[in-house]
Amino acid sequence: MTESLLLDVRYKLKGDKAPITVSITEKQYVNLLELPVIETCEIIGQTKKEIPSQTIEKFNQRIKTACRENEISHTKYLIQ
Repeated sequence: MTESLLLDVRYKLKGDKAPITVSITEKQYVNLLELPVIETCEIIGQTKKEIPSQTIEKFNQRIKTACRENEISHTKYLIQ
């Protein structure tokens, strides 16, 4: 387990009515900002929590996959 400083982040996806609040690492926050589907994203606080390293890496991979898939679909849209 790793003690991590997590950022409490509130974000809203384009087209959604309500924002979502999550606790994520700084790296995950940076990756979240890169997603074109994010309408708003702000840090609202910080939390210290113990999180297994595998869990952090799993979340990082999911965000990277979402970024990659979004780039592919966005590129396909631009080509049409």
